[in-house]
Amino acid sequence: MFDAIKKLFQGASLTGSSAGGSVCGIDIGSGSIKVVQIKEDKGRIILETYGALSLAPFSNEAIGKPAKLSEADTVKAITQVLKESRVTAKNFVVSLQSNAILVFVVTLPRASQTQLDTVIPNEARKYIPVPLTEVSLDWFIIPEKETYEQEVTAPSPTIEILIVAVRNETLQNYQTTLTQAAILNPAFEIESFATMRSVLRREIAPVLIVDVGTGFTSMMIVEYGIIRIFHVANRGSAFVTESLSRSLSIPFDKAEEMKYNASKHPEIQTLLDASYEYLVSEIKRVLLEYEHSQNRVVSKIILSGGGSVVQGFKELVAQQTGLETVMADPFAKVDAPEFMRPLLLTSGPEFSVATGLALKNMLSF
Repeated sequence: MFDAIKKLFQGASLTGSSAGGSVCGIDIGSGSIKVVQIKEDKGRIILETYGALSLAPFSNEAIGKPAKLSEADTVKAITQVLKESRVTAKNFVVSLQSNAILVFVVTLPRASQTQLDTVIPNEARKYIPVPLTEVSLDWFIIPEKETYEQEVTAPSPTIEILIVAVRNETLQNYQTTLTQAAILNPAFEIESFATMRSVLRREIAPVLIVDVGTGFTSMMIVEYGIIRIFHVANRGSAFVTESLSRSLSIPFDKAEEMKYNASKHPEIQTLLDASYEYLVSEIKRVLLEYEHSQNRVVSKIILSGGGSVVQGFKELVAQQTGLETVMADPFAKVDAPEFMRPLLLTSGPEFSVATGLALKNMLSF
């Protein structure tokens, strides 16, 4: 039933995309829906349109808060953002939220494909808190690193496997909602994989990608295009706004406005930094876990998501970790008019997932 996501590590077949048809990535987040439409033409990847729509008004909440919408309101929101962004594509790739999936790496004895088909579900039971009948599993053997030594060494007796689990109920809900929004036969992809595709530049050394969303923050260390560590913190940009609101005794919407215009309110910078302490401590914990488990260090941190653009956050992360810290620039991978570049550079982190989704069949990691 869920053939579109049966192989989350493989590109889905999109009708017309190979012939220059337009593709739209739809990032359904906890606070907003973002869309990016691109097309491939004579070897060029062209940005056609993009847009975002806050979900909070649909649930009578202040903009910036996570929204729990009914199925009917979610359909309305999807339909509205597609219309307002003037999306014309017939091919869609839709995100699966990182907090709705499990990603983990296991080490197993080297075995044949047939043996692994039996062993992996048994091993996955140790990590998945629900019966396996309630989830869809996918897995990928992590390639061994190539060396340049002349000496031929025997293959390792063990292999590492990246496993992804998604609840069937989650997939069914997505399918039902999208069908009602007249989005038929969409491809699906975990948002973290889409982010990797849009923000990485074929880095060789390990990189930590931090995606700050409205309700949660995902962190993943990627090495040679493979996720080595995946972690979700249940705090995002809304928590920062709530902390600011409580500290200043002001409404949430006022705190949200001040947060994204901190240059006009220098007196709140200390409060903002304090609100990000938890996320920074989680970032440092993930870095330490990787260093201890892999005996290697991360070379760079890439910040993504709308919550990452708050003034001072990048500088705080760089100061606390001692690592080069940069903002995601997903639109650098598409052609667009030069006059739009400053705007695309500023808005890029918010559209990392949607851009990566649209690029699914056009770029590899």
